Formats: sequence, structure tokens, C-alpha cells
Amino acid sequence: MKSENRLIIVSNRLPFRYTERAGRIVVTPSTGGLVSSISSYLDQAMGNAPDDNLRPVWVGATELRTRRLAKLLASGATLDGGRYELRPVALPDVTRDRHYNGFSNSTLWPLFHYFPSVARYEQDWFDHYRVANQLFLETLEQTVRPGDRVWIHDYHLMLLPAMLRERFPDLPISFFLHIPFPSYEMFRLLPAAWRIPNCSRGS
Repeated sequence: MKSENRLIIVSNRLPFRYTERAGRIVVTPSTGGLVSSISSYLDQAMGNAPDDNLRPVWVGATELRTRRLAKLLASGATLDGGRYELRPVALPDVTRDRHYNGFSNSTLWPLFHYFPSVARYEQDWFDHYRVANQLFLETLEQTVRPGDRVWIHDYHLMLLPAMLRERFPDLPISFFLHIPFPSYEMFRLLPAAWRIPNCSRGS
């Protein structure tokens, strides 16, 4: 990478799947457009032998249960990401479900794709969506260092840029939405408090 700054990539999931089988952690690469496109970009931007000090950081949740992940990390183990430095976000099981299956995929996804009759509006889902974004923020607070750039991806983390900006006013932050952003007529179907939420910690 020509710049001396690290790139911190943030997405709902890490680019590897970590599952537990018979008491052992099994690692398999994730597939999909996001991982492929970012890998291609890094091949061009960094080459095949990046400086370890400038190795991109990837922040995302894992499939591991929260307690198992905490125990694994407390033991000093690392989640090997090869070309990436991986920073897992531990989401409680109920938050993972209501953030991902609930608000992200049963509210935002159908609404943004112009299927308002399918979208469901549950306050509890939005509350856990905010909690998940807050937990991503807490991981980033422990990760960001001067000179870094942060690249946040997709509708699962739409509260995170404002949260991060409040914490790091001068940090370069990019956000890429991988689905269409709807017209105002669609977007206004969300409750007003969800459209312009107070992202301050503790709110």
C-alpha cells in the first residue's frame, strides 16, 4: 500500500468462518462478493507481501458463541487471517439474531428493495441493531490508531459511521452500501427516531 496508513475494513462478518466441532475450532474461508472484491483491491494496492505494520485490519463478527470466543481470546489464541489482522466482535446470541435476522434482513433489506409490505418494524429489533453497532464501535475504539482509515460496509452497520465520527472527529471514514438506498417515500416509512437516531453512547 503506497500510503503509510492502515486500512481498517469493517463488515458484519469476518472473511473467515470459525465454527466449533468436537471441541475444536474449524476455520474455513468465506465466499462472496465483498471478500472477493476487497481481496482484489488489496492485491493491486498492496502487492503480495505487505509490511506487517501496515497489514489491513478486518473487524467483524464470528459464528462462535460469545462465551467460547471470549474464552478463546483470553487464552491468548489469535484468529489467523493470513493477509489480514482480524479483530472479532463478540455479539450476544440474542443480539446477533435480532440485529441480523431481525432489523437488518427483515426491516431494512425489504424496505430498501421496495417491498414495504414485507418489512416489519419491531422496536426490540432496532434496539439490538443499535447494541450491535455499539459493540462494533467498542472494538474499533481498541483498534484505531493515528493515521488509520476506516472502510465500513453495508446496511448491517448504518449507525456505526456516526458513532465512530463522534468518537474520532478527524478519522477518515468511508461507508459503502451494497444494496440500493431507497427513495425518501420508502425511507420515511421507518419511524422517525430510527431514521435520525441519537447515536451518543448511553442514549
